[in-house]
Amino acid sequence: MRKTLGGLITVLLLAALGFAASFWWAQRALTQAGVQQVQWQDIGWQAGGLTLDRLSFLLPAGQVDLQQLRLVPGWRDGPRLRVFEVGQAALRVAATEENDGDSGMQAASLTAPQLWQSIVDWLPDRVSIAQLQAQLPCRSGSCVLAGSLQASRAAADPAADTPVVARAELTLQAAQQHFLLKQEVQAGSHQLSLRSELLLDGQPAATLASHWRGLNQWQGSLTVPDWPQTEGLYEYLGSWFSLGTLPIASLPPGAQLAVDWDLSTAQPPQQWADWLAGEAAVNAQVALPQAWPIAELGSLAGELQLQLRGQQGRWQLLQGGAQLRLTEPQWPALAGLPGDLQVQQIQLQITPAARTALSKGDALPFGAELRVQGANGLSGQLQGDLALRLAQDWQLQLIDTQLALQLGSWRDQGITLRELQLSTALRGQLDAQGVTLQASKPGQLQWSRLQLDSAELRLGSANLNLQGLTYEQQWQDAASLRVGSQLGGAVAAVTHPQLQTQRWTLDGRWDYTEGALQWDGKLGNAAELALDIRFTLPAAQPWRATVGVPPLFFRAGNPLAGTLASWPALLSLSSGQLSGEVQVTGGQQLRLSGDVTLAGVKGIYDRSAFSGLSAPLKLGLHNNVLQLGSSDLQLETLNPGLAMGPLRAAASYQASLDQMAQGRLQLDRAQLKLLGGQISAAPVKLDFAAAEQRMTLELSGLELGTLFEVYPTEGLSGRGTLDGRLPVMLRDGELMIDEGAVAAREPGGVLRYQSDKLQRLAQSNSGMRELAGALENFHYTVLSSQVDYAEDGTLQLGLRLQGSNPNFQQGRQVNLNVNLQENIPALLTSLQLSSQVSDIIQQRVQQRLLEQRLQPNKE
Repeated sequence: MRKTLGGLITVLLLAALGFAASFWWAQRALTQAGVQQVQWQDIGWQAGGLTLDRLSFLLPAGQVDLQQLRLVPGWRDGPRLRVFEVGQAALRVAATEENDGDSGMQAASLTAPQLWQSIVDWLPDRVSIAQLQAQLPCRSGSCVLAGSLQASRAAADPAADTPVVARAELTLQAAQQHFLLKQEVQAGSHQLSLRSELLLDGQPAATLASHWRGLNQWQGSLTVPDWPQTEGLYEYLGSWFSLGTLPIASLPPGAQLAVDWDLSTAQPPQQWADWLAGEAAVNAQVALPQAWPIAELGSLAGELQLQLRGQQGRWQLLQGGAQLRLTEPQWPALAGLPGDLQVQQIQLQITPAARTALSKGDALPFGAELRVQGANGLSGQLQGDLALRLAQDWQLQLIDTQLALQLGSWRDQGITLRELQLSTALRGQLDAQGVTLQASKPGQLQWSRLQLDSAELRLGSANLNLQGLTYEQQWQDAASLRVGSQLGGAVAAVTHPQLQTQRWTLDGRWDYTEGALQWDGKLGNAAELALDIRFTLPAAQPWRATVGVPPLFFRAGNPLAGTLASWPALLSLSSGQLSGEVQVTGGQQLRLSGDVTLAGVKGIYDRSAFSGLSAPLKLGLHNNVLQLGSSDLQLETLNPGLAMGPLRAAASYQASLDQMAQGRLQLDRAQLKLLGGQISAAPVKLDFAAAEQRMTLELSGLELGTLFEVYPTEGLSGRGTLDGRLPVMLRDGELMIDEGAVAAREPGGVLRYQSDKLQRLAQSNSGMRELAGALENFHYTVLSSQVDYAEDGTLQLGLRLQGSNPNFQQGRQVNLNVNLQENIPALLTSLQLSSQVSDIIQQRVQQRLLEQRLQPNKE
């Protein structure tokens, strides 16, 4: 009994001693950690460990409150905790100036094996925190961290040469996401290994493996096999850490990352950069199967591979490559393009030159292929050799590249473009401010159709050469886009209602600047017509153009006849010149204004020859109505069979393009020299859309002697001056004169008619004998006539004569009334055939006579 009691007392004394030692050790440890105001409840001893129902204390940084605490002391090179168990742990840390939200270990310390070795050395054999809640300072002020922690440590076995193994599992709840971070550290005598695995909602997210040999050799890998859905995760992490400028929060699921490294340094590194200053090998692969939306860039997807080697800070790119795809790009540089030319996708493939040294300030050469796709069949390709310079400001150089662009269709302001193709060689550079490119070789521009609806103009397939192409743009200013070049080549066919379809050539310069397209150059066609064209297509206004006609000499040919569809078939020009300039404006309706000058024009119209045609002409087109006028039209000669001229006139004509023959003529003045006198027209307005048009012609100073010279009648001669007035009427295009009047000026004149036919009649008829005698030398005091001209071309003259023959019947007064009738078209035909006219007029006269014989009833 005494022995039993003694043993019991011994056990109690040892327990009390252990309790006292544990309590002393715990108090000493807390005091050394700066713990103040320690409070506890229900302290006790159970199963070889100190138990507390509650323990709270203050630290310099905050307050700690632990419940259901159990501490089991042990010995490992000194007094240690063998078991640390907590049912509930609450930590509140107040923000300070030194710790205001970006607190925590530096990234360099996380890469140091000393940190993980110290954790292994400190870690108890078993750690358990069933419920962990920490209120910590963060970037947003104060954040709550909730979860649990389980950790264990297995001692090394020197006999089996096995390392110390420490494992930990940290479970956290962040917003709607469940974190599980698994850590395993193996610490040997000269090396240490770390393996971490992150699971999100039970799905593997990332694995980190590190292995240190000593303090200056580090191998590792980071793998993200298939990044899971992370709604709310980055918002939660963003309250703790700065996530940088990239939109990490929008990183899509499915992202993949594989990075491995092998680093060694001569001395243990003091900071992160020291690891890269020795010998290094880094391999990286990144894959984004799903698009990653990035503000002001677009949605990015693709793959990237790199193999880098470093030696004492000198790096070399062994090999690499990238295949990137950007959808819905949001570059400011693309904002200036028209809406139907917006780029929808950009694909980029990069292949750096193998074993390229990466020296600061040196350019990194690589091959690249850039593909662009957009609406309306827009596509492009840039392929060749480039170089990237990474210094304080990056710079991308295009050394030898080839650009190819295709556009299926484009339409803007009534302009339609089909199947555009552009190819050229480029050089230049891109940097943070913008881009500057130049063509290193001539390029090609082609299209299948270019159409201007308002002008009813259509250009067929074109094959053009580009010389000196330039492209400039500032990224932040969409309006700064400038592109242009010299352009020359041919358009296979130009079609317009007023033009003959044929081949045209062009040579000039085009520029696109401040949202406006401009052209300044020359156009020419197969008919040898040459034009100077200045064309502008503003960003938000109708297009406009200036068309200049350099002096056009008709002696070398008539390009107008081979160009204009409405050129009269019966009009031919043999000399003279034409020049002018016309302004044209597009929009809903075509507008036109300009000046054209004719000088010394000679030619033939139908069966009439003319020469010396000169006139300043004003052109206008508005609301589909053409206006044509001249303030001083001059025509030196006109010969429809009877020579006349010169002609001086001022007139204007206005008509719809759809009904050019039914317009309105404003005749301000007109004077025509004829038969030594003049025919003039009073100012009048004629409407050719009406059934009839009327005007009055005044005859002044017509000489009978001249008339008899151009209208030879057998045995008839005379002299005198005629004046008159002719009311002219056009009915359905046919000329008529109704009750015109012509009379000789006082004191009269002389008529002489000596005809063999009249003499034979006089021999058998006394009346005719008297008439023949009077007309041999008839001095008239009155000569007047009524003039009528019918639609069929018949001229009727009611002639009244008063006078005498001084040598006949002692000058007895004679009064004569004579009715004369003549077919004027037939007369002019006879005059044309009897005079020296051109072969063209003779052929047309003979053709007209043949048609009349074949169709005698035709007018």
